[in-house]
Amino acid sequence: MTGTEIALIVIAICIVISIIIFIGSWLIHNKHLRLVKAHSELYNELIKLNKSYNFYSDIKSQYNFYEVCSSKRKLDCLSLYDVLLSKIECNYIYFKNLLICIQKNRQNYELYCKQYNKLSSKINERETKSLKIKFKTFKRIENKLYIQSKLNPQISTTIYIKASYTSPKGRNSYSKYRTFQYTEVVKAYNDYNRLKVQKQEYSYKVKIERAKMSDSLRYSILKRDGFKCQICGATAQEGAKLHVDHIIPVSKGGKTVASNLRTLCDRCNIGKSDKIE
Repeated sequence: MTGTEIALIVIAICIVISIIIFIGSWLIHNKHLRLVKAHSELYNELIKLNKSYNFYSDIKSQYNFYEVCSSKRKLDCLSLYDVLLSKIECNYIYFKNLLICIQKNRQNYELYCKQYNKLSSKINERETKSLKIKFKTFKRIENKLYIQSKLNPQISTTIYIKASYTSPKGRNSYSKYRTFQYTEVVKAYNDYNRLKVQKQEYSYKVKIERAKMSDSLRYSILKRDGFKCQICGATAQEGAKLHVDHIIPVSKGGKTVASNLRTLCDRCNIGKSDKIE
């Protein structure tokens, strides 16, 4: 045989030996793994603990939202935090359930970790000897299983917001983005709820203020103003439809009191809209 053939045979023998050693090691490791799983109180107590907890598993680590702007100027002026608030408004139930699930996971995980950390190994050298496995080997595998088998539920999430604008012909594209961490998302959700309550309270106050405009009060204002528009002087006899207008609009804090009321024709009232004069 040539030197090359001898070298190839040696390499082949080395490969075969390596494969045999690998398979042997793998079989021994699996045997030890089965022994530890069967006889480790630490591991089996952990499995029981894991089965006693049900965490929400359909929570993603990140949720992505996109906003398309109609102009470069709108993109430049756009607040990504305001976009997040608008996404919460449009998907309120979804965000509410998401944050509830995360909060429950966080609460349960805190309890779980306390119980997890109380678990301890009770095996001793005499017991491992009877199992025909080295004490150090048993402890090493047991500790690895203890770490690997610990539950790691999703207890946080992030919201990725990206806003963009593309010119009509597609020649230029601009964008900006921001990732909101879990605490920022919770803050935005709470901010939206506060704004929602404030809007409801404001709408109610406006409704109550408008309801104060009685027929008697309306007639008193018309009579006080001589039944004519206080801007152009038009009267009902000239075909004008007269309104009693709030000088400071109710929508801007105006009150339904005589000092804040005046007679306007429909044309002047529409032109004035909600302006303060």
